[in-house]
Amino acid sequence: MSMKTDFSMSEENVDRMCSYVKRLLRDDNSFPASYYEIQKLVAGLGLPYQMIDVCIDNCMIYWREDSDRTTCRFCGKLRFKETSGRVPIPHKRIWYLPLTERLKRLYQSQHMAEAIRWHAEHTMEGGQIVHPSDAEEWKRFQSVYPEFVYERQNVYLGLSKDGFNPFGKHGRQYSLWSVIVTPYNLPLSLCMKRDYLFITILVPSPNHPKKSLDVFLQPLIYELRMLWENGAEKFDVSSQQNFMMRAVLM
Repeated sequence: MSMKTDFSMSEENVDRMCSYVKRLLRDDNSFPASYYEIQKLVAGLGLPYQMIDVCIDNCMIYWREDSDRTTCRFCGKLRFKETSGRVPIPHKRIWYLPLTERLKRLYQSQHMAEAIRWHAEHTMEGGQIVHPSDAEEWKRFQSVYPEFVYERQNVYLGLSKDGFNPFGKHGRQYSLWSVIVTPYNLPLSLCMKRDYLFITILVPSPNHPKKSLDVFLQPLIYELRMLWENGAEKFDVSSQQNFMMRAVLM
């Protein structure tokens, strides 16, 4: 899957590569024979995603209590295109990749579980701010919420957004907007690495979402509220015990 992304490989190309590798191995090998089988393996990792329909004018998303609506409750426009097919096709949709399960996986590795506590165990050198945890705002938060600070495995998150053209230099005018969340607990050597920049929302659109971005952020805000108020139970391999993981957006 990583090679497919890095080299923009087609599904047919992946199918042929899998077939070739499978023929090289023993007859009783379990190597996936196609891209479809690889997708089933990845689905088994338990990292789900949601496809959420959006109003054609970005007024709202059809989510939670509005998931069964067929018209926008603000502008009244139809949710689905007028087609003759049996399966309704929405005018727009976004992809949401839940954050909690990906944060939980950080505690399944001894190395990463220890790195999560780095923010609380390192010392500021020379009075210089070299990490978000050195800043006065971070320290003020800790003084206001000492119960959150007490559990060093709790996660401090940063959020950013950016747009890019997924078609590269082929000249097609199209933008894909992503919302990225990263755990600031990690040391500088890991904090800004691509592996720990978690894409949570993808907004495909020919145009900039502009003021509609807050509409698309609703699923992430809801999940962050749940992580702040209720937390999620998780087993930490470094301490060999369960704890209630909470998170905050700094």
